[in-house]
Amino acid sequence: MAEEVSKFDRELSDYASGKLPKNHIFSLGTPGEILEKCGFPKNQRIELAASRLEFKSKLDWHPFDIDDVYGLDKALQKPVAVFSYGDRKKSQNVVVNIEKDGKNFLAGIHFNQKSRGYEVSDMRTLFPKDTIDWLNWINQGKMIYGNKEKLQALIAQQRINVAEVSGQVVQSPLHEHCLESASSILQKFGGVNDIFTDGHEFYSELKEKSDIEQKFYAFYTENGNLDARELAQYEAEEFYHALKTGDSEKIREYTESDLHETAELAREISDSRVARTQGLPNGNHAHNPLTDYTVLDVDGTSVECKTGLISGMKNAVRDVIRLEGEVERLTTENEQLRNQNKNHRQNNNRSGGWER
Repeated sequence: MAEEVSKFDRELSDYASGKLPKNHIFSLGTPGEILEKCGFPKNQRIELAASRLEFKSKLDWHPFDIDDVYGLDKALQKPVAVFSYGDRKKSQNVVVNIEKDGKNFLAGIHFNQKSRGYEVSDMRTLFPKDTIDWLNWINQGKMIYGNKEKLQALIAQQRINVAEVSGQVVQSPLHEHCLESASSILQKFGGVNDIFTDGHEFYSELKEKSDIEQKFYAFYTENGNLDARELAQYEAEEFYHALKTGDSEKIREYTESDLHETAELAREISDSRVARTQGLPNGNHAHNPLTDYTVLDVDGTSVECKTGLISGMKNAVRDVIRLEGEVERLTTENEQLRNQNKNHRQNNNRSGGWER
């Protein structure tokens, strides 16, 4: 017996054929068991604005056809994986079992958004994302849920893809390390197929170490260090180990400004860890957007502040100063060119020349 076509799929077909208005709102139902366990608000409708779907489908860097997301409402309830996105209580990324050119679609969903007088879970992002990119989120401690069988199959497929294009410069050792690491992490969860990472101490530690690495990486990148990735990995490993073991001498080495260039950042990390472990039970803490990873929605575009709004504001000010300098330079050059053209015309007039 053929499976009944859902309301979402019928409306998607109608929209694609021009039978529904541009301001239509698609309903993808309410979260089922898996999404609820990930933290989706219970009984809160998941919605997608047709205008946003249209906009996302036409972006040059990941275009897709409207009917490529046929079955999205059902796919959401049986995801491949769910990842935190900034504060997981506010938004999460869901990777679904729908593909375009070998890439799974990613849906970014923001919770408790006011719409037409009530709160909804608003799907603000939807596009086919490179597999290696989101698989690496497993290694960064961002996974909330994962279907082990589907994830292992994707990791295996990535390795096959690499083998099929051997001889071309398409895969770096970093990508291979990503696949090996993700596979190893999945094995640590034992024999379960539906992996929920909450309550697994090893994965919480992995996330904390990865967060520290991202902060060191942001620091070194902002300061133009060409070895930013390698330095961040080494120092995150060393500093996290010191924090975990209570190595006061090593912690002091990192946090005293006359000994280490990342002292201010190290103090922020250390103070934040103390607040988490001592201020609230089980290491849980309120998300601080000023210093913690935060995502802003700027005119419909999600902007990441990897080390909080304060750091993001500093970077924005640096960019403004740099752009002001560039504008001043271009203005000066433009003035010089105008003067040169003026002198050129005057010389031509004096010599009896003429201009075309």
